[in-house]
Amino acid sequence: MLDLTNLEKKGAFISPELVKKTAVWKHVDKEAGDPKKGFIIEDEISFWVKQASWLEFKEAIDGIKLDERGKPLNNEALSVAACVRLGEDGTQRLTYEKVSKLETQLYYIFRNAVFEVYAPKG
Repeated sequence: MLDLTNLEKKGAFISPELVKKTAVWKHVDKEAGDPKKGFIIEDEISFWVKQASWLEFKEAIDGIKLDERGKPLNNEALSVAACVRLGEDGTQRLTYEKVSKLETQLYYIFRNAVFEVYAPKG
């Protein structure tokens, strides 16, 4: 029979702990070099990932049912919006709309970091 103690021991409740992640983001800097082409630069970036509760996923949607193209929401993008935190203390959040407009390589850095934090340990 499940009870609160058993649920807690089994990891049913999400920890508020933030996990710091770092990565190298390769992207085009259009302001440097030829303004039409730019050139590839590498930025060392740090950000936070937290496991999100069902309520945090709901808040990430913020009433959105379809994306701006009229398509159903993408679960991976929703995970990035719900789990990635920015800023020195991890209090800044990306909205689903902002995630949908991220540069591709940065999106995959965030997405993969979320998957790493959520991967079963052991």
